[in-house]
Amino acid sequence: MVNLAIIGAGVGGCAAAFFASKIFPNLKVTIFDLSDRVGGRVLTQAIGSMKLELGAAFFNTANKTVLNVVEDLGLKVREVEERADFGIWNGSDFLLKSNKNIILTLSKLFLRYGLNIVKMQSLLKEIRGQVKNLYEAEQKNPVEMNELFKFAGLDGFYRKKLDEILAEWSIDESFINEVITPITRIIYSQNADMGGFAGLSSLISVYTGKTYNFIEGNSVFPKRLMNASNSELLFSQNVRSIEKKNDGSYRISVENKTSTFDGVIIATPLELTGLALDGISMTEYHPREYRRVYIQVIQGKAIPSFFGSKDTGSLPRMILTTSETKQIMHIATLRLANGEDLMTISSTELLPDDILDGMIRNRYVILEHSWNAAYPLFKPIDNIPHSRLDERLMYLNSLESAVSSMETSVFSALNAIRMMKDELR
Repeated sequence: MVNLAIIGAGVGGCAAAFFASKIFPNLKVTIFDLSDRVGGRVLTQAIGSMKLELGAAFFNTANKTVLNVVEDLGLKVREVEERADFGIWNGSDFLLKSNKNIILTLSKLFLRYGLNIVKMQSLLKEIRGQVKNLYEAEQKNPVEMNELFKFAGLDGFYRKKLDEILAEWSIDESFINEVITPITRIIYSQNADMGGFAGLSSLISVYTGKTYNFIEGNSVFPKRLMNASNSELLFSQNVRSIEKKNDGSYRISVENKTSTFDGVIIATPLELTGLALDGISMTEYHPREYRRVYIQVIQGKAIPSFFGSKDTGSLPRMILTTSETKQIMHIATLRLANGEDLMTISSTELLPDDILDGMIRNRYVILEHSWNAAYPLFKPIDNIPHSRLDERLMYLNSLESAVSSMETSVFSALNAIRMMKDELR
């Protein structure tokens, strides 16, 4: 019997348990999580018959690892249609609004930005080909992410800022500010001066094929992964230390209790755990900073003049923002059957009453949620930190120094389990 411990019950940890249950025939998995729920940064909130995604919102046709698992588990998904109804807002007026006819929307974009559209699509086409090479390389030989990215030709992208990469492709600053930045803000709550590969992945997620979420809400995904793994899940567990014993096994300490495991997978950011590693000669690790994001869901009557519009009927379902809007990252709007509006506002600071008073009349708060560490603040890096901290001790969140999504969490989990395949038999 192989005893495997996983610290963290988010998508990465649950995916690791799922893949381990498939690869190791005689396995016991124990998942420790500090919270009282499965999912980590995936969180679906039901409001009446509606399901709002407060965390990871969607995946797309480029996310091969997630798609394979979705098919394996028989999960039901739906296409996200809201993204076709969007507007780009600079804090006072809409620079651009989509049209119900996608041809007219594309015509608007070409009239305003010309060849920038073609240049960006050429860049993304090149990167999609390299990402395909990344998947193929991992299937042949699961190794450290640095090696996989280098083989695929992707390593240069996380060493630069996104706006620098776009400038090298002769993409205009106005296009970067008015089109690229709104996308990076809705995906990662950061501007286009963020780390290059994370920024490019956000563009791929929007401009590559269809996007999907789960009919039952995205929270179903980590739950089904965990259930399919037949793991033992322990909530409210503050793992204090991992100690490597003389026989190569690992002693995990939780409060005043200890348990011993053949292998351990850390599936939560080390910076946020206070976890002590004893007897483990890991390579140097540089702590990351994280972006705090607030979600407010408010019902009332939207004030169109706040957005530079004449009537609320002209407000798009998805309001993307430029850097001029400062803390407001994006707003989702929905007209309810009673004539009121439901607004889901994402911001890097909790919005004060004076801003909300100008935005929505007769408002009342349905819910508020704070992600203290929604995403790393992506910066150029020389190398992706090692996922192998020690023999049979893996760290899934190392890839988050370069990019973060449901897909990369599941991809990291698969690669880590496959790297451990021979060691844990």
